[in-house]
Formats: sequence, structure tokens, C-alpha cells
Amino acid sequence: MEDIGWRLKRAREMVGLSRAEATTLLGIHPQYMADIEGGRRTPSMSMLRRVSLAYGMPVWWFLLPRDVEGGMTITIKIPVI
Repeated sequence: MEDIGWRLKRAREMVGLSRAEATTLLGIHPQYMADIEGGRRTPSMSMLRRVSLAYGMPVWWFLLPRDVEGGMTITIKIPVI
């Protein structure tokens, strides 16, 4: 679960939010955010979705191991109807 917390903190920093700004945006208690980012608590899937929408990042990114960071290419094939 430490990887999820690390990714949440990394994403917050990437979008340029302080922890206080992020907790206000997400409507959560600052200690809850600190516990999640510190790997002491596991966020629910609904919380990951809220963070995903707020930060503009896909939910799956938060579930990747910490060592998967750069050099990754993702291809999504959408069928044309």
C-alpha cells in the first residue's frame, strides 16, 4: 500500500497542489490524506476515483508499482463503429 500512497503524493505534486489544497479540493481531512500518502491507510476505490478526477489521471496509474514511472507507452485501441 506504500506504493499507492507514494503515487498519490507524486500525482498531487505533479499537478502543483499542496496537501492543504488537495484536501480542500477532495473534501477530506488533512490527517486522512497524510495517512494515505504515508502508506498508513489504504484509500477506497471511490477515493481513488475522486483523486483521479481531481488530478486528471487514470485510476490505474495509482495502482502501479512505484518503480514503474517513466518510459512507459500505453496504447488504447478504440473500435470505430
